[in-house]
Amino acid sequence: MKTAIRLLAGIAGALLVAGCQTTANAPERGRHLQWSGYRWAVKNEPQPVGPGPNPFSGKREDVFVDAQGQLHLNIVKRADHWMSTEIASFGSLGYGTYTFEVAGGATDTPGNAVLGLFTYDIEPADQHREIDIELSRWNDGRRENIQCALQPAELPHLVHRVPLVENPSGWTMSFRWSPGIVDCLITARPSVAGATPQVVTSHRFTRGVPRPGNEKVRLNFWLFRGGAPDTNKPAEVVIRSFAFSPLPE
Repeated sequence: MKTAIRLLAGIAGALLVAGCQTTANAPERGRHLQWSGYRWAVKNEPQPVGPGPNPFSGKREDVFVDAQGQLHLNIVKRADHWMSTEIASFGSLGYGTYTFEVAGGATDTPGNAVLGLFTYDIEPADQHREIDIELSRWNDGRRENIQCALQPAELPHLVHRVPLVENPSGWTMSFRWSPGIVDCLITARPSVAGATPQVVTSHRFTRGVPRPGNEKVRLNFWLFRGGAPDTNKPAEVVIRSFAFSPLPE
Protein backbone atom coordinates (compact mmCIF):
# COMPACT_ATOMS: atom_id res chain seq x y z
CA MET A 1 0.00 0.00 0.00
CA LYS A 2 2.75 2.48 0.94
CA THR A 3 4.54 1.69 -2.31
CA ALA A 4 1.36 2.38 -4.26
CA ILE A 5 0.82 5.66 -2.44
CA ARG A 6 4.38 6.75 -3.16
CA LEU A 7 3.95 5.80 -6.81
CA LEU A 8 0.74 7.81 -7.11
CA ALA A 9 2.37 10.77 -5.41
CA GLY A 10 5.26 10.59 -7.84
CA ILE A 11 2.91 10.50 -10.81
CA ALA A 12 0.95 13.45 -9.43
CA GLY A 13 4.18 15.41 -9.01
CA ALA A 14 5.28 14.63 -12.54
CA LEU A 15 1.90 15.71 -13.90
CA LEU A 16 2.11 18.94 -11.95
CA VAL A 17 5.45 19.76 -13.55
CA ALA A 18 4.32 18.73 -17.02
CA GLY A 19 1.08 20.60 -16.51
CA CYS A 20 2.88 23.91 -16.94
CA GLN A 21 2.56 23.40 -20.69
CA THR A 22 -0.49 21.09 -20.92
CA THR A 23 -2.80 23.41 -22.80
CA ALA A 24 -0.05 24.84 -24.95
CA ASN A 25 1.04 21.43 -26.20
CA ALA A 26 -2.44 19.96 -26.64
CA PRO A 27 -3.95 22.62 -28.92
CA GLU A 28 -6.99 20.49 -29.68
CA ARG A 29 -8.04 21.13 -26.07
CA GLY A 30 -9.47 24.35 -24.70
CA ARG A 31 -9.77 27.80 -26.17
CA HIS A 32 -7.94 29.09 -29.25
CA LEU A 33 -7.45 32.55 -30.70
CA GLN A 34 -6.13 34.09 -33.93
CA TRP A 35 -3.49 36.77 -33.61
CA SER A 36 -0.85 38.26 -35.92
CA GLY A 37 -1.63 35.70 -38.60
CA TYR A 38 -1.13 32.66 -36.34
CA ARG A 39 -3.36 30.36 -34.34
CA TRP A 40 -2.69 30.13 -30.61
CA ALA A 41 -3.76 27.89 -27.74
CA VAL A 42 -4.82 29.66 -24.54
CA LYS A 43 -3.51 28.09 -21.36
CA ASN A 44 -6.24 27.26 -18.85
CA GLU A 45 -5.01 25.63 -15.64
CA PRO A 46 -7.08 26.25 -12.47
CA GLN A 47 -4.47 24.55 -10.28
CA PRO A 48 -0.99 26.05 -9.78
CA VAL A 49 1.49 24.87 -12.43
CA GLY A 50 4.72 26.24 -13.84
CA PRO A 51 5.96 28.81 -14.31
CA GLY A 52 5.59 30.19 -10.84
CA PRO A 53 3.78 27.97 -10.00
CA ASN A 54 0.56 29.82 -10.84
CA PRO A 55 -2.98 29.01 -11.88
CA PHE A 56 -3.64 30.25 -15.42
CA SER A 57 -6.85 31.86 -16.62
CA GLY A 58 -8.28 31.09 -20.03
CA LYS A 59 -11.15 33.56 -19.68
CA ARG A 60 -11.84 35.84 -22.62
CA GLU A 61 -11.67 38.95 -20.46
CA ASP A 62 -8.20 37.96 -19.19
CA VAL A 63 -6.46 37.03 -22.46
CA PHE A 64 -7.86 38.49 -25.67
CA VAL A 65 -7.17 40.32 -28.94
CA ASP A 66 -8.71 43.79 -29.18
CA ALA A 67 -10.22 45.58 -32.18
CA GLN A 68 -6.77 46.96 -33.12
CA GLY A 69 -5.33 43.44 -33.27
CA GLN A 70 -3.33 43.78 -30.05
CA LEU A 71 -2.90 40.92 -27.58
CA HIS A 72 -3.80 41.60 -23.94
CA LEU A 73 -2.36 39.41 -21.18
CA ASN A 74 -3.61 39.98 -17.64
CA ILE A 75 -2.82 39.04 -14.06
CA VAL A 76 -6.12 39.06 -12.20
CA LYS A 77 -7.66 37.87 -8.95
CA ARG A 78 -10.41 35.32 -9.31
CA ALA A 79 -12.08 33.67 -6.29
CA ASP A 80 -9.23 34.69 -3.96
CA HIS A 81 -6.57 33.32 -6.36
CA TRP A 82 -4.21 35.39 -8.49
CA MET A 83 -4.31 34.07 -12.06
CA SER A 84 -1.66 34.41 -14.78
CA THR A 85 -2.08 34.12 -18.56
CA GLU A 86 -0.26 32.42 -21.44
CA ILE A 87 -0.69 31.57 -25.11
CA ALA A 88 1.34 29.23 -27.34
CA SER A 89 1.52 28.78 -31.10
CA PHE A 90 0.15 25.67 -32.76
CA GLY A 91 3.13 25.16 -35.03
CA SER A 92 6.91 25.19 -34.67
CA LEU A 93 8.78 27.79 -36.69
CA GLY A 94 12.45 26.86 -36.24
CA TYR A 95 15.36 29.03 -37.35
CA GLY A 96 14.55 32.64 -38.14
CA THR A 97 13.77 36.00 -36.56
CA TYR A 98 11.07 36.25 -33.89
CA THR A 99 9.81 39.82 -33.37
CA PHE A 100 7.49 41.04 -30.63
CA GLU A 101 6.14 44.61 -30.66
CA VAL A 102 5.47 45.49 -27.00
CA ALA A 103 3.27 48.47 -26.13
CA GLY A 104 4.31 51.10 -23.61
CA GLY A 105 3.45 50.56 -19.96
CA ALA A 106 5.06 47.12 -19.71
CA THR A 107 7.69 48.34 -17.23
CA ASP A 108 4.99 49.79 -14.96
CA THR A 109 3.92 46.39 -13.63
CA PRO A 110 4.44 44.61 -10.30
CA GLY A 111 8.06 43.91 -9.40
CA ASN A 112 7.33 40.19 -9.17
CA ALA A 113 5.43 40.00 -12.48
CA VAL A 114 7.18 38.45 -15.49
CA LEU A 115 6.45 39.06 -19.16
CA GLY A 116 7.90 36.15 -21.13
CA LEU A 117 8.43 36.08 -24.91
CA PHE A 118 10.06 32.79 -25.81
CA THR A 119 10.24 29.38 -27.44
CA TYR A 120 9.72 26.17 -25.48
CA ASP A 121 9.47 22.44 -26.20
CA ILE A 122 7.93 20.04 -23.66
CA GLU A 123 10.63 17.52 -24.59
CA PRO A 124 13.77 18.06 -22.48
CA ALA A 125 16.29 17.84 -25.34
CA ASP A 126 18.47 20.93 -25.84
CA GLN A 127 17.20 22.47 -22.57
CA HIS A 128 13.62 22.43 -23.93
CA ARG A 129 14.83 24.55 -26.89
CA GLU A 130 14.11 27.59 -24.76
CA ILE A 131 15.11 31.05 -25.97
CA ASP A 132 13.83 33.87 -23.76
CA ILE A 133 13.22 37.57 -23.65
CA GLU A 134 11.87 38.34 -20.17
CA LEU A 135 10.80 41.62 -18.61
CA SER A 136 10.82 41.48 -14.80
CA ARG A 137 12.63 42.66 -11.69
CA TRP A 138 12.19 39.16 -10.22
CA ASN A 139 11.02 40.71 -6.93
CA ASP A 140 14.32 42.59 -6.57
CA GLY A 141 14.12 46.33 -7.17
CA ARG A 142 17.89 46.56 -7.66
CA ARG A 143 17.94 44.10 -10.53
CA GLU A 144 18.04 44.98 -14.25
CA ASN A 145 14.55 44.40 -15.59
CA ILE A 146 15.07 43.02 -19.10
CA GLN A 147 17.00 39.91 -20.05
CA CYS A 148 17.79 37.74 -23.03
CA ALA A 149 18.59 34.18 -22.03
CA LEU A 150 19.20 30.63 -23.07
CA GLN A 151 18.92 27.75 -20.64
CA PRO A 152 20.07 27.06 -18.02
CA ALA A 153 20.03 30.82 -17.38
CA GLU A 154 21.89 30.30 -14.10
CA LEU A 155 25.06 30.12 -16.19
CA PRO A 156 26.46 33.65 -16.68
CA HIS A 157 27.29 33.15 -20.36
CA LEU A 158 23.67 32.21 -21.11
CA VAL A 159 22.00 35.36 -19.75
CA HIS A 160 22.32 39.03 -20.65
CA ARG A 161 20.59 41.65 -18.47
CA VAL A 162 20.19 45.42 -18.86
CA PRO A 163 17.90 48.11 -17.43
CA LEU A 164 14.86 49.11 -19.45
CA VAL A 165 13.21 52.48 -18.81
CA GLU A 166 9.59 53.19 -19.64
CA ASN A 167 8.90 54.31 -23.19
CA PRO A 168 5.32 55.37 -24.02
CA SER A 169 5.83 54.29 -27.63
CA GLY A 170 6.89 50.80 -26.60
CA TRP A 171 9.67 48.52 -27.81
CA THR A 172 10.60 46.08 -30.53
CA MET A 173 12.00 42.92 -28.92
CA SER A 174 13.45 40.24 -31.16
CA PHE A 175 15.85 37.35 -31.43
CA ARG A 176 17.37 35.80 -34.53
CA TRP A 177 17.94 32.06 -34.17
CA SER A 178 20.38 30.43 -36.56
CA PRO A 179 22.66 27.37 -36.34
CA GLY A 180 24.91 27.92 -33.32
CA ILE A 181 23.93 31.58 -32.88
CA VAL A 182 21.17 33.57 -31.19
CA ASP A 183 21.20 37.35 -31.65
CA CYS A 184 18.96 39.32 -29.30
CA LEU A 185 17.98 42.91 -30.14
CA ILE A 186 15.77 45.30 -28.17
CA THR A 187 15.00 48.79 -29.45
CA ALA A 188 12.83 51.62 -28.13
CA ARG A 189 10.23 52.72 -30.64
CA PRO A 190 10.52 56.43 -31.50
CA SER A 191 7.74 58.82 -30.56
CA VAL A 192 8.03 60.57 -33.93
CA ALA A 193 7.11 58.66 -37.07
CA GLY A 194 10.10 57.97 -39.27
CA ALA A 195 12.69 58.55 -36.53
CA THR A 196 15.40 55.97 -35.91
CA PRO A 197 14.64 53.50 -33.09
CA GLN A 198 17.03 53.69 -30.16
CA VAL A 199 18.94 50.48 -29.42
CA VAL A 200 18.46 49.41 -25.81
CA THR A 201 20.69 46.35 -26.11
CA SER A 202 22.02 43.79 -28.54
CA HIS A 203 23.71 40.56 -27.58
CA ARG A 204 25.00 37.44 -29.33
CA PHE A 205 24.98 33.94 -27.82
CA THR A 206 27.29 31.36 -29.39
CA ARG A 207 27.24 28.70 -26.65
CA GLY A 208 24.30 26.63 -25.49
CA VAL A 209 22.27 27.41 -28.62
CA PRO A 210 19.53 24.79 -29.13
CA ARG A 211 18.56 23.14 -32.39
CA PRO A 212 14.95 23.31 -33.68
CA GLY A 213 12.51 20.57 -32.73
CA ASN A 214 8.91 20.76 -31.54
CA GLU A 215 9.24 24.10 -29.77
CA LYS A 216 6.31 26.52 -29.76
CA VAL A 217 6.29 30.31 -29.59
CA ARG A 218 4.94 31.39 -26.23
CA LEU A 219 3.92 34.61 -24.54
CA ASN A 220 3.02 34.73 -20.89
CA PHE A 221 2.47 37.12 -18.01
CA TRP A 222 2.93 35.48 -14.63
CA LEU A 223 3.92 35.92 -10.99
CA PHE A 224 7.41 34.98 -9.84
CA ARG A 225 7.20 32.15 -7.28
CA GLY A 226 3.42 32.34 -7.43
CA GLY A 227 3.09 35.16 -4.91
CA ALA A 228 0.48 37.91 -5.01
CA PRO A 229 1.48 41.03 -7.00
CA ASP A 230 3.58 43.28 -4.79
CA THR A 231 1.12 46.05 -5.66
CA ASN A 232 -1.82 43.80 -4.69
CA LYS A 233 -3.51 45.04 -7.87
CA PRO A 234 -4.33 43.46 -11.25
CA ALA A 235 -1.89 44.14 -14.07
CA GLU A 236 -1.93 44.02 -17.86
CA VAL A 237 0.58 44.02 -20.71
CA VAL A 238 -0.24 44.66 -24.35
CA ILE A 239 1.66 43.10 -27.25
CA ARG A 240 0.92 44.93 -30.47
CA SER A 241 2.04 42.15 -32.79
CA PHE A 242 4.24 39.13 -33.42
CA ALA A 243 6.13 38.39 -36.64
CA PHE A 244 8.43 35.63 -37.83
CA SER A 245 10.87 35.68 -40.72
CA PRO A 246 12.59 32.40 -41.66
CA LEU A 247 16.29 32.36 -42.43
CA PRO A 248 16.99 33.07 -46.10
CA GLU A 249 17.59 30.03 -48.25
